[in-house]
Amino acid sequence: MKKCNSAETVISLKDVKDGDIVLYELKEEPSFVKPIKDNLETNFYVLIDKLICFAEGSHITHAAMVYDSDKVVEATIPAVRIGSHIANDDYRLHIRRVRNGIDGSVVLKYLPQTIPEIEADGESYAMMMAVVAGVSCLVKAKVRENENLGALATIIRYVLYKVASYLDNKKLPYSNGDDNWFCSQLVYYTYTTAAAKIPEPAFDIALPDTSTPIADTLIHKLVSRTNARFLGDESVLLKKPAAEDEVYALAEDFFNPDKSGEKKNAVCGEKAGSLSAEDASFFLTFINKLCNNKFDFSDIEKELIKFQSAFVMPSDLRNCLDEGYLVSDEE
Repeated sequence: MKKCNSAETVISLKDVKDGDIVLYELKEEPSFVKPIKDNLETNFYVLIDKLICFAEGSHITHAAMVYDSDKVVEATIPAVRIGSHIANDDYRLHIRRVRNGIDGSVVLKYLPQTIPEIEADGESYAMMMAVVAGVSCLVKAKVRENENLGALATIIRYVLYKVASYLDNKKLPYSNGDDNWFCSQLVYYTYTTAAAKIPEPAFDIALPDTSTPIADTLIHKLVSRTNARFLGDESVLLKKPAAEDEVYALAEDFFNPDKSGEKKNAVCGEKAGSLSAEDASFFLTFINKLCNNKFDFSDIEKELIKFQSAFVMPSDLRNCLDEGYLVSDEE
């Protein structure tokens, strides 16, 4: 597997090049605001970021590519957007670049449909982020013995319940089935397409190996503990797992224990419950629906290993190319 330099070279923003991959790392831990009614949408976005950070053990939550020297091309809905300036005050910028002597801008010829300055559908994109964050926590995040699995399952189930409820009322605006992208999946698609079309092996992105056994993942524990080799009725997807204010209090406890390792409130123990057949039925049904009812559960572990490899997360791209740079904050 190709590895970028472990020690990043600090460069100026003016030194980035077209086609460079930009990884956005949150400078501060994502924090909930007071969970009153007007803040619930804000907290849902925060919860998605927290799940992305938890799944990958990193505060890298977004990925894009440099376009026209000072802009980025990035995923949104209903198409890929060429728009905002590269810099963002809330993030550290990490650059990933193909080796010296290779023109990285070539990859931009292989972008999917792009629309400059598109009016993005933020709610629909949030739902796509929620799917990737939630499912990645199920099938990619390592679970440790001292973690409250019931709490994590409840948090993820709530997020996916919100997605299922959204899809029940409004379909994501697909035009041809290929316009909707998650940020890092767009980067991966563009580079690997360029590698295949040119061909140029320097554009062939190296990702972490996801074909390993899943015995230490949450979804595996759900399946193995409940022997839930079945699918529930799809109505289970619209069954609310907990009240919104309880979920955010639960997440606050789960993600932010105090220094002694104790939870600040009793919510984790009182509200989270334990892993259940109902949880397993919910998650397996959600995955099956996500796969358009084509998921073969005759060999669950084999299918989940294949399924987890489809989820490219922003931090998966940390070591994907030969050169690694950190953009200086002193611009």
